[in-house]
Amino acid sequence: MNNKNILLNIFAPIVFVIIFLSIFTITENALYESYNYWVEDIESKPLIVFFYEDDYDIQLKEVLSKHEVISFFKIESGEEVFHDLITNYSLDELHGIVDISQLPSVLKIGFDGNNFSTGKYDKVKILVTENIGDKSFIVDISNELHNSYYEFKVRLFLYRIHVILKSLILFIFVFLSDKNYLYLTKEYWRIYYKAGGVRNRYLNYVKYFLLRFFVPFILWGLLIFIVTANYLTELEFNCKIWLLFTGLIITANQIAWLTFKDED
Repeated sequence: MNNKNILLNIFAPIVFVIIFLSIFTITENALYESYNYWVEDIESKPLIVFFYEDDYDIQLKEVLSKHEVISFFKIESGEEVFHDLITNYSLDELHGIVDISQLPSVLKIGFDGNNFSTGKYDKVKILVTENIGDKSFIVDISNELHNSYYEFKVRLFLYRIHVILKSLILFIFVFLSDKNYLYLTKEYWRIYYKAGGVRNRYLNYVKYFLLRFFVPFILWGLLIFIVTANYLTELEFNCKIWLLFTGLIITANQIAWLTFKDED
């Protein structure tokens, strides 16, 4: 194998790893921001119920507290709502016009975006309906939440496709690169062993794999982790994905060796 091929087989994988991980991190960041936006949107839309105190079942809070999708549970009296309206919207003229004693109370139920699903939302709504009288009124935003959840599921599907495609690209590149390296060095090792050489070819193969793929992968991944932790605090470093990629490059390396040995 000439020097040009040696350099190409060493540095091409390193460049590939850097470009691959950089592109993956950028797309991962964009997808994460999209997910985070959806979570914040869900958490900003509590279930709101207007009701009268006589119709309220005190066991409702205990029943709802068992659902992990609920992040908070808050009741505001009609008087509190009235004063909030006056304070927030400068509606002082409402004094003397509105009979506070006739105003309903307001129940607000917030949702945890990370655990949200439309099915869980519907179950909570049913529980509220069953535990508050007929005079209650639910501000129902089911359609809006269903549409939002559908968009989220589409994004989640695209994210999974994104990970699968990146995994396939990484696996195929490592496999073909290592297979090519083995073919390029085949003649060298044949002559080396005929001349009485005793070095282990497999150990040499693993050493070059570490140099060409594994070490750059780990170092670049560590650099991205440090940058993420210190400068991009809104981006969560997905350890599972990085462990998946690490396992893939090791697997591709070993399959390349095993299939080459079968052909040798």
